Amino acid sequence: MQTHQERMQLWVFFWILYLLGPLMAVAEHLTVGTLLAALPAWLRPIARTTYEWFGIWAPVVGGAMSAAYCLARLWGRRTREEIAAFSILIGIVLAISYFFLLLAGSLLDRLVSALR
Repeated sequence: MQTHQERMQLWVFFWILYLLGPLMAVAEHLTVGTLLAALPAWLRPIARTTYEWFGIWAPVVGGAMSAAYCLARLWGRRTREEIAAFSILIGIVLAISYFFLLLAGSLLDRLVSALR
């Protein structure tokens, strides 16, 4: 069983990781041109291909899965297999929640634009 301090740390880590995933994706999307320009010419094609493959999904999925691991640990799973399985299930739900947050933000943006 975890102590109260360990549980609080897991909650803090959950929120940091859950919110950091989309923020890193946005930061990556906004700075990819600058980062590619700063790289040596021989490395640019490799970096561009890597960005095309992983794009903004790598930080989003990474944030969701890391946050899911914190939740799985919080809910008292004991074996590694239980934690891994529960993390995957929660990670999928958290990734879907990112989609709904994006949808809500898009709808809110359209509403504000229509009111102007």
